[in-house]
Amino acid sequence: MMQPPEQRALGLGAARVELPHLGVEQVVEEERTVPGPGGRLRGGRDWVMSGCMRYCLALDLKDDPDAIAAYEAHHRAVWPEVVRSLGEAGVLGLELYRTGDRLFMILETGDGFSFERKEAVDAANPRVREWEALMATFQRPLPWARPGSKWTVMERICVLP
Repeated sequence: MMQPPEQRALGLGAARVELPHLGVEQVVEEERTVPGPGGRLRGGRDWVMSGCMRYCLALDLKDDPDAIAAYEAHHRAVWPEVVRSLGEAGVLGLELYRTGDRLFMILETGDGFSFERKEAVDAANPRVREWEALMATFQRPLPWARPGSKWTVMERICVLP
């Protein structure tokens, strides 16, 4: 299958997709089998991510223990409008991890997902805009992030069997 001109092979089962209008370059993985929680998905079956993608992103929080605690508290009770918006944008799953003030996000997406579509879905929802404004009070972009960017897409550097 021929790749679009904006993709170039990286090896390791990945391709780099450049999205200059979003200020990011993203690394996307090939189709593969991915088990769900506990090795199974709902319904007890493993599944193949056909046309689905995994994005890994990073962001820093403000170096303030109280702000970090508040950020985590908000994420223990994410607003239902935010969760619905993620689904409408084609997000199948989202996980956040933290070490110190660094955040790491795993975003699993379905067919037809794009960051442009997610941005449009978010912009159309006042509650999502309110959530994003609130979260921005706790967040700071990575030092190497492009101006105006929050989350930075990470590059996969290794895959082991």
